[in-house]
Amino acid sequence: MTEITIETREDWNNGEFEKASADLVNADGDRKNAVGIGYVDGDFNTDKTSQPIDDLLFYYRFDEQVSSDGGTVNDFSGNSEDAETVGGVNTSATGVLASNCFEYDGNEGVVNNDNVSSILDQLESGDNELTLSWWTKGNFSDLEDRTFTMYWGDGSSSSDTSNIDIAIYPRVDSSIVGDSITVDLQWSDGDVEGAFEDRGPEVWNGEWRHVVITIDIDADEIILYLDGEHIETNTGAGLEGPMDFEVTDQISIGGPLKQDRRVFDGKIDEIMVFDRVLSESEVELLYFNGHQNDNFEGEYTSETFEPENGQAVEVTELEITADIDTDASAEVVVEALDESSDVIDSDTISVNDGTDTYSVDLDEAPKFRIISEHEVSL
Repeated sequence: MTEITIETREDWNNGEFEKASADLVNADGDRKNAVGIGYVDGDFNTDKTSQPIDDLLFYYRFDEQVSSDGGTVNDFSGNSEDAETVGGVNTSATGVLASNCFEYDGNEGVVNNDNVSSILDQLESGDNELTLSWWTKGNFSDLEDRTFTMYWGDGSSSSDTSNIDIAIYPRVDSSIVGDSITVDLQWSDGDVEGAFEDRGPEVWNGEWRHVVITIDIDADEIILYLDGEHIETNTGAGLEGPMDFEVTDQISIGGPLKQDRRVFDGKIDEIMVFDRVLSESEVELLYFNGHQNDNFEGEYTSETFEPENGQAVEVTELEITADIDTDASAEVVVEALDESSDVIDSDTISVNDGTDTYSVDLDEAPKFRIISEHEVSL
C-alpha cells in the first residue's frame, strides 16, 4: 500500500498555487500547515527570520484572535514590525477571506506600533512614494466618520504637525456630505486633501471594499483604486517632500492614540504598506483576479506523485482534513496520469468540514496528483 501525505507547509509548497496559499494561521496565530484561499499565491513569507518582501514595510493580516488590549499583532512582511492592540479592539470579527479581522467601534481602540524607526528611516531614504492597501467595511453616521485612518505621529496633541495622518472621509469639504471621498494627508508641513468624485458613503456603507491608495510626492499625485479597479488619479494636490518624521516614533491604525480625534467605525483587514507606488497590475493581484461574482475562487495543484517501486497503483481512498467556513465550499479532484503525465482518469470529491475518508474510483496508473478547488462567498 502506498501512502502519501500532504501536511506541512513545506509539503504544500511543492505544489502550485492559484489565488491560494499555504500561508495561513489559526485563531491563536499559529501556523495551520494547510492550504487555503487568500493572500498572494503561494507561501507569503511566513518565516519572520527570512528576507523581507521587496518594498513591503509592514503587513498586518488581523487574523489573530488575541486580547483586545495588549495583544500581539503579527507583522508578516519579514521586517519584524509587530504591533499591539490598545484600548479595546474586537479581534474575533469575521474578515473578508473566511478568517478573522479587527473591528473598531468608533469610540476607542486602535492597533499601535510604537517602535517603527526602521520603517521611517526606510521611507525617508526612499523615493518619496507610498502605497497603502487594505480591506474595509465601514459604518458612517456623519461627515467626520472615517473609512480608514493610519496615523504616523508622537501622539502628543491634535495640533501636532510632526506626523502623517492619512484618513479617508465621506465628504467633500468641512460642511458638505457629498458623493465623493476625500483623502486627507497631514504632512509635517500641513494638510493636503485630494477628492475623488462619485465615491461617496453609498459605496462604502456595510460592504467589504478593497482600497489601494498610492502617493507619489515628487509627481504630486494620488491614485485611488477600489476593488482592483483604477478609479481616479488626482494630480496637483500640493504634495511636498521630502517625507519628514522628525519626532515620529509610532504608527497607529484605526485612529490616533490621541483622545480628541475620531476612531474608525467598522472592520479592517489585510493591511499592507509599501515604500513605492504599486502598478495597476500589482493592485489587481492584491485584489485577486480569482474574485468573480462576489466570490473568491482559488486552486491548488499538488506535485505529481509516483510509487517508490515505479509500478502502477490504484488509488482507492483519500483522507482529508478540512476547515470550511459556512460561506465557503471545496472540491478535490484526484487525477490518474500516464508515464507522459497526461490525464487518463479523474474523480471529483465534494469535501466536508472536519476529517473524513473518501472513496476514490480511478484507473490504475503510474502517477497521480491532487487538485483542490475552493471558493469563499463575500
